[in-house]
Amino acid sequence: MHCKMVVDDIEQYWRDGESLYFDETYIHYAENQTAQGRLILLCDIERPMRFILPQYINRLMAFFLVKRAVAPNNIEDKTGLLNQLFKNIYPIRIFGKK
Repeated sequence: MHCKMVVDDIEQYWRDGESLYFDETYIHYAENQTAQGRLILLCDIERPMRFILPQYINRLMAFFLVKRAVAPNNIEDKTGLLNQLFKNIYPIRIFGKK
């Protein structure tokens, strides 16, 4: 398997035409080790909230965090500040999980 998603340090594989569902609040990334380009459709599903205030806070956080967590798709794209920080912090988390 040469295409995978790694979610919270757990590898998950899929095939063409199959879906993969994961919680994006965990650190995650996609990897394609083939010579063939891949197109992946990602859909965000809003978590249901019972009360309006938590729902508003959730939407507000998503609005601000998404811009700062952007990952580049090509060399012209910039990497978001959160992605830059997590690159250095993530090895500490992996060490802590062990």
